[in-house]
Amino acid sequence: MLSSTSSRFSLKNLVQVSILGGLAYLLTYLSVPILPMAPYMKLDFGDIPILLATVLLSTRSGLIVALLRAVLYFVFTGVSLINMIGISALLIASLTIVLSVTLVNKLVQNNAKYVIMILFETVMLTLVMSVLNYFVITPLYINLTGFKLSFSLLDSVLYTVAPFNIIKGLFIGIVFVIVYNRSNAWEKYKEKR
Repeated sequence: MLSSTSSRFSLKNLVQVSILGGLAYLLTYLSVPILPMAPYMKLDFGDIPILLATVLLSTRSGLIVALLRAVLYFVFTGVSLINMIGISALLIASLTIVLSVTLVNKLVQNNAKYVIMILFETVMLTLVMSVLNYFVITPLYINLTGFKLSFSLLDSVLYTVAPFNIIKGLFIGIVFVIVYNRSNAWEKYKEKR
């Protein structure tokens, strides 16, 4: 049984993580394609609750929220190998964002922290997803579906995967900073009352 004070992951944290996981799952459906040549790559808001869990609760909470979102999405969108590839990519992207933000949050304590956080998270997301798409994700998808690229794999990564992740990283980072600053302002307002 969970103790409300002695457990490192209290019932309160469990509820918060569950709510943020459900919210992250729902916000994944609020998505838009941003590159005409890759309409299957969609930008969504699902990483915002994951980052809130990371910064407001703990890195472990952020990782759990990311995993919870991926599991919920996998279960409710259909259990298939092809779906698993996309959801695995989604999870890896979220984990990359969480770990990048955590690292900057621990190492940088000045006014430029948010700018550094957004830039570092964007660079890491772009590098990790580009390498994974070149060596694993895209070749696996091609082998399983018989899909034919209209240009080389390298061009696909350079002209679709990398730009998509640059846009996603900047977008997620900027929206997160805005939401986080608003939530901090709200907390300060409540404390004064």
